[in-house]
Amino acid sequence: NRLVSVRRVTQTNAVKNTPGVDGMVITTPQARAKLADALGQYTAWKAKPARRVSIPKANKKLAMRILLCF
Repeated sequence: NRLVSVRRVTQTNAVKNTPGVDGMVITTPQARAKLADALGQYTAWKAKPARRVSIPKANKKLAMRILLCF
């Protein structure tokens, strides 16, 4: 799956010669292999849970909760 992804981005994509956000263009087979190895060692980032803030209502029935990203 990683190798297919690297191939799509570096060889079969229409904008394969355009640098990405890191400013790199991968053109050689050695660089593609290095990129695939680097993706294998990548650990996924885990998002923090959202924080809930309760806003009391005037009629005291049910407080509204708003999710905040911090």
